[in-house]
Amino acid sequence: MPSPRTSSANTGQRSPVFLLLLRLLIPLSILAGCGRDTRVPVATDVTEVTRNPFQFEEDEMVIGEGKRLFLNNCSICHGHQGLGDGPSRSTLIAEPANLTVDPVASYPDGRLFLVVRLGKMVDGRLTMPPVEKMTDEQIWKALAYVRTLRSVRSLQNR
Repeated sequence: MPSPRTSSANTGQRSPVFLLLLRLLIPLSILAGCGRDTRVPVATDVTEVTRNPFQFEEDEMVIGEGKRLFLNNCSICHGHQGLGDGPSRSTLIAEPANLTVDPVASYPDGRLFLVVRLGKMVDGRLTMPPVEKMTDEQIWKALAYVRTLRSVRSLQNR
């Protein structure tokens, strides 16, 4: 069987097969739950009706972390207040969703999670790419923060 390394003429670069295996095995080991918080469902367990394990009323630390994650990963498209007015909005195929009003604000937690994790297709076009650089736990925390945006907006409109 050939070595995972290519010949010495290639100066020690990994073979494409080895890199592919590595790329497949690392996410699988993460999904297997190595050291994860068991109350946080992983993507393979989430359905549209799965509830967010981090409820926004519970913990200010979770909301603070969720806000940081949202601002770093989502606000470029959805804007700082989740209104769909982020700075990259004009360069996108579709307008980013306003996360503070229906229908999006009334989507179940699991549906929002799946859109973030897997992306969203509309009429055969990818209108929101999947978010690959956030862990499942980070997505849940960001979504807990997103739930607070509707509450803040409704208070502002009174």
